[in-house]
Amino acid sequence: MKIVYLISGPRGSGKSTFAEMIKKNNPEVAVINEDEIKLAHFGSIYLDSDAGDHIFARYLLEQEIKKTVESAGNSAKIILDVWNGFSGSRSKIIRFLRRLEVECIICWYFIVPLNICLQWFRTKKDCDKYSDAMVIGDYNLFHKEADDIRSWKDELIEDWSYYSLEGRFDGVYFINPAQQTLSGFALI
Repeated sequence: MKIVYLISGPRGSGKSTFAEMIKKNNPEVAVINEDEIKLAHFGSIYLDSDAGDHIFARYLLEQEIKKTVESAGNSAKIILDVWNGFSGSRSKIIRFLRRLEVECIICWYFIVPLNICLQWFRTKKDCDKYSDAMVIGDYNLFHKEADDIRSWKDELIEDWSYYSLEGRFDGVYFINPAQQTLSGFALI
């Protein structure tokens, strides 16, 4: 079964660090990091929207996802560390993955306290481009826009045959990587 884990959370919530930790402990897992793709092709994660860089970066990202899914075989485990702050962007990613015949799409929803997000964000390169107020605004906006993720647990339906999974997750894990341990279940 092809499984994709989509990481979703605000800036500074530890998404990339967490993905790399999972990869380190599970070498069979592929990690696709949007920031690394941007750095490799543009030299920065901050792109010029007027020049169309975002459109080309999305194309490059989709090509990398497609190549990874197609080459991974039927037992693929792929972590997507990509920007998906709005439900529309999450739906587009899910629909794209469904077209690639990914059978299971899991969301890892990061629920890190704001003070820790601020602290972790300040350790990133180029963090000086954002004030604390901007990071706080991003944090609040992300969680406001994450109703489609949070409501997933309230919408468990016994017979999915009447519903399309095309734009929905197959499961959601609520993760706080600031915890010392994640006990009780295996993520991968």
